[in-house]
Amino acid sequence: LVAYQKKEDSPEALATIPLLKISDINREATWYDVTSQKVDGVSQLYHNEFTNHIVYMNFWFDLRVLPQEMIPYAAVLSELLGKMDAGSYSYEKLDKALNINTGGFNTSLAAFLPDYDDNKMLPEFRIQMKTTTEKLDTSIRLLAEILTRTKLDTKDRLGELLRRHQSQLESSVTQNGYGVALNRLESYYSQRGVFNDMI
Repeated sequence: LVAYQKKEDSPEALATIPLLKISDINREATWYDVTSQKVDGVSQLYHNEFTNHIVYMNFWFDLRVLPQEMIPYAAVLSELLGKMDAGSYSYEKLDKALNINTGGFNTSLAAFLPDYDDNKMLPEFRIQMKTTTEKLDTSIRLLAEILTRTKLDTKDRLGELLRRHQSQLESSVTQNGYGVALNRLESYYSQRGVFNDMI
């Protein structure tokens, strides 16, 4: 393998590598149009782009409705959604259904700074999901089950997930102490830093 890796390619082989010239690259940035609309009274931004029949969805929930002391609980909730029993689904069946019908389901918290102004910080709860057009209805139904019927009182499963999360946090502190310290430092001088430290 080492000898193969060190072997020089022949000029003929090198000539088969496709090359770009500067003139091949468009000097103008591609602009992706967005349509703003409402679906059942909820604002929606829609990008009509070729995605090979894959639907990419992002759901944003404004966290400014929560008192500041509840933000850490929103962070914990983002670790639980999709991993606990929901409606008629056990967490094992829910995981299998998500794997069959989606190309990924993820929840997280994020903070945005409109105009890079810390005083305008927008804390958001984000759900990302992708699926194919033919599985869209099923995926939306799964999302509805997760959002409205997750059984957060299943103590054994809740304890298991919280212990796993604590272990991941401790590992993160051990492996990325610099990042943790930087996060804490930013919490002393910016609202986004406070938010990131809380989550």
